[in-house]
Amino acid sequence: MDKETEQKMVSEFGNDIKGTIRRFAVDMLSEGRIRGYLAFDGDVSIGWFNAGDMDRYSSFVPEFARQNKCGKTFSVVCFEIAPEYRGKGIATAFLNHICIDAIDQGYAAVEGYAKLYNDHGYYDYNGPIRLYEKAGFTVVKRQDDQVIMRKIL
Repeated sequence: MDKETEQKMVSEFGNDIKGTIRRFAVDMLSEGRIRGYLAFDGDVSIGWFNAGDMDRYSSFVPEFARQNKCGKTFSVVCFEIAPEYRGKGIATAFLNHICIDAIDQGYAAVEGYAKLYNDHGYYDYNGPIRLYEKAGFTVVKRQDDQVIMRKIL
């Protein structure tokens, strides 16, 4: 998210960054400003993907991605899988499901915005390039530490 929104979020919710982001997301969900997908194991939430129409998510989508848009685009702006469930195909299943939903809704493409870092902590919320590649996405453009990963539907 842009620096102004991030500063506002931290000033309103505190310095616990992951907790802050969760609380901010709950507020945005309640207000209908974002939507998402949840995965459960029984009654326990094990994963979350924040994804929606690129135009409605403009404050979450990197500027260089908006400048390289290819038609009606569905954007995956962040996600989190519970640590004990990582590496079990849940994120890939999410991406596949999101692509099916996007096709059903008439989208031309689905995009994610992967980070170039190797350290897991740095790409927690955007995912690594290899995750998107495994789901059939390709690199469209790189800028600084971020990559547009796109799947044409």
